[in-house]
Amino acid sequence: MAARRQLAGFLVSDTRADALTRLLQRRLRRHEQTLLFFANHHFVVECQHLREDMQNTPSIIVNDGIAMNAASLLLFGRRFRENLNGTDFTPRFLKALARPANVYLFGSEAQVVAEAGELFGALPHVNVVGTCDGFSYAADERDLVADINRSGADIVLVGLGNPRQEEWVLRHAAQLDAKLIVCIGALFEWATGHKRRAPAAIRKCGMEWAYRICLEPKRLTRRYTVGAVAFFVVVARDRLFPIRTAPA
Repeated sequence: MAARRQLAGFLVSDTRADALTRLLQRRLRRHEQTLLFFANHHFVVECQHLREDMQNTPSIIVNDGIAMNAASLLLFGRRFRENLNGTDFTPRFLKALARPANVYLFGSEAQVVAEAGELFGALPHVNVVGTCDGFSYAADERDLVADINRSGADIVLVGLGNPRQEEWVLRHAAQLDAKLIVCIGALFEWATGHKRRAPAAIRKCGMEWAYRICLEPKRLTRRYTVGAVAFFVVVARDRLFPIRTAPA
């Protein structure tokens, strides 16, 4: 298990993509359930009420974004080893699967998640066994859980946005037979081209957030301004009044 840093009440693993891939594959082989969360500044602010629930589940939380690195540098004097965002890591992990796995996709609009299912289903060891959009499930969540279990899914990708996806996963993980449940945000939109990603050079220097604001100013300006301030307030509060977090 990678070293972890307590940041704003969450234990965040300091690891690299290759090491995380190996760990998840090993846990899949052993049929050990894992809940994977990607913590960016929005996650930290919106999921504060879920800290205790995450501590009491087989969760792995990894860092995502420049704000997490800045907070780590301020608190611990060093950055995280690698930026691990779900949009990049999840497809990479699926491509690296060493044996066939059944995958269920849940979230986004019906057309988008269907397209994502076709895209991921073309990968060598990925067998997409079902999809559900992020709107119709609300009629009866028990039916969705039953459908996922009937599908024989080993991996469930949940893209509802923060904090809905984290709340849903924590509420239903114990009822799911799947062994890897991943909160992936807007991955389905990015992967299918319904949302445009920043050019690789912009992503590499950690400025994708600025590119996204330019594309969606009304929706994202507040998240990356007021939201960023709220993030550092939460980080500072935890520094001054530490939240006791039990080690795994």
